[in-house]
Amino acid sequence: LVVVFGGILSVVAMLALIAIAYGAVTVLIRSAPATAAEMLSHLPRIGDRFITPIAPARLVAMRDVHADYLQTKGGHTVLVVTGIAENVGGHSLHAVQIAANLRDAAQHSLASRAVYCGNNLSATMVAQMTPHELEFFQKLDPPKTFSLDPSATSPFVIVFVDPPSAVNGFDVSVATATAGTPAPVEASGG
Repeated sequence: LVVVFGGILSVVAMLALIAIAYGAVTVLIRSAPATAAEMLSHLPRIGDRFITPIAPARLVAMRDVHADYLQTKGGHTVLVVTGIAENVGGHSLHAVQIAANLRDAAQHSLASRAVYCGNNLSATMVAQMTPHELEFFQKLDPPKTFSLDPSATSPFVIVFVDPPSAVNGFDVSVATATAGTPAPVEASGG
């Protein structure tokens, strides 16, 4: 009888420990989901399901962002948003796209545009270009050889031709930050 009673106590104790562990994991997941996902991502076989993708905003930091009105070659007014993008991740990035959104006083979106870093447009060049040239230049993909190494920086220039008159502010974000190896440059024989 003592052996049977001891076996039953062992089973009850084991079930109680399982219930306590289940309750603790449930509380952890409910109170700190990011921490729980991080812990679960280290488990074999199922851990890959809990790894969260890295958002582009965590790979690229922006600084010295400001906006100025300029006149183009054709006399059009343009709003030029400039800044510096820095790779704060651990890998080289090939495609870094920065987006700007113009807002009115009520914070409604008026216009938006996104450009890739590495296209080497400068505020000085903007004044010498026509609106058509600016539109074309901003639609270009990143150069095939562009690479933003860890801790490296790249300027960006976003131009709004004939911006809305109700612009009261703007916000800038990282739209894309793609790791990858740029295409090799072929040497030309001469």
